[in-house]
Amino acid sequence: MSTVRLDPRLYYAFGLLFILAFGVRSLGSYFFERHELRWVAAGLLATFALFYATERSISKRFGLYIHLYLVIQTGLTLLIMLLPPHQFFSAGLGLVLSGQAVFLLPGRQAYAWIGALSGVMLFGLVRGQGMFDGLSLGLLYVSGYLFAGAYAGVIARATAAQQRSEALLTDLQEAHEQLRMYAAQAEHLAVVEERQRMARDLHDSAIQALYGLVLSAEGAARRLAEGKVGLVGERLHEIRRTAQAALHETRSLIFELRPPDLEKEGLVAALRARLVSVEDRAGLHTALEVEGDGRLPHDLEAGIYRVVQEALNNALKHSGAEQVTVSLRIGPEQVALEVADDGIGFDSQAAQAGGGLGLRGMYERATELGGKLSLQSGPGQGTRLRLEVPK
Repeated sequence: MSTVRLDPRLYYAFGLLFILAFGVRSLGSYFFERHELRWVAAGLLATFALFYATERSISKRFGLYIHLYLVIQTGLTLLIMLLPPHQFFSAGLGLVLSGQAVFLLPGRQAYAWIGALSGVMLFGLVRGQGMFDGLSLGLLYVSGYLFAGAYAGVIARATAAQQRSEALLTDLQEAHEQLRMYAAQAEHLAVVEERQRMARDLHDSAIQALYGLVLSAEGAARRLAEGKVGLVGERLHEIRRTAQAALHETRSLIFELRPPDLEKEGLVAALRARLVSVEDRAGLHTALEVEGDGRLPHDLEAGIYRVVQEALNNALKHSGAEQVTVSLRIGPEQVALEVADDGIGFDSQAAQAGGGLGLRGMYERATELGGKLSLQSGPGQGTRLRLEVPK
């Protein structure tokens, strides 16, 4: 959508056009009648036009030139007006000066100059046209001066507001670019942090399990060498249990490396895929209960999924559970999630105080979603985690 720029240069261009039109009208009569002062009139008008055309460039270099310029131009206008045969419409040049005064000077000074200009023009009109005609024409031109000044003031304020808006837009664009860069950095840091977490999980679980396998295998080899065949069965049983744990943990990590596309599949499909790919293959009995339908905002689905993922990882690694149930209830204003298992449980108050089992991350994620996370557990009582978030 295009916008119209209010530029003082456009006002100056109209002023120059006005001076040209006045010159054609005024000098035409001088030269057509071959008036003896025709070259004087042409010189005065040319001087006025020259000062007008060069004012902007000179004013930028010399601030005091503005007042001198207005005095010179007002004097030239008066001379042109008093020059026989006293062309009263010469007072129209004051319209150009009124607008310039508003552009060049602060508000009160500008209108003070317009007042002084009006007094000078009234004097010239009365002198050239007589008292009655001079005052009548003078009031008309003074009204025009005030209108021209007010119009120029509107353009000046609109131009200043437009410049401020453009500066603000530039600042906003720079801020947006900085936010984009910060977001990219935050995303990169999140990826790095996630990789470090998975590296720790891999070291704490799968690598430790493999190390346990090596030790158990070495123990079994020593028992065979010692002829203690009966003890080898215990070692093999231990190797089998450790290998199963390592397999379950590796499957969980692989699933995290290739998470489902929540935006494409939706939260329910992602939860079902997780239970089938990890928990079911680990030998747990799982159930997914869903009430309500409809897609949720992507950020909300991603946050809920991460909480469920952490809860399921805890159940798989630490609870010794046989049954895990995930319940999702999508209401008109709220989403409620529960993850319950029948495992060995733990002291929930001590775990929350210590921030273990990934609880700190789950609480932080619940806070980011504007929701509330609660945890119920006890030794031998299983674990029930509940998340409530607004839609």
